[in-house]
Amino acid sequence: MRDDAFAARLRWEPGHGGCARRKGRTVPLEHAPDLGAGPVYSCDFIPRVLALVVPAVTDGQPRDMLPDEIAAAEALLREAVPTVPGAL
Repeated sequence: MRDDAFAARLRWEPGHGGCARRKGRTVPLEHAPDLGAGPVYSCDFIPRVLALVVPAVTDGQPRDMLPDEIAAAEALLREAVPTVPGAL
């Protein structure tokens, strides 16, 4: 799935990096996002569409994000891609 296919997305892939996208603007992520229990191994969050996470490399398959992880992902999107364009 392309990052620009949605107005908002938080994605991290091991070995590939990730991005935070909000309101049509994309910011590359340099580090794995922390959704509350330390940096995740991988995640893909598209508000109201998809919320998957692999918390650690030993966890294997992706699972649905917990409510607190969704709240953390939403907060990270707001922080990484502010509403005011000049704030980047």
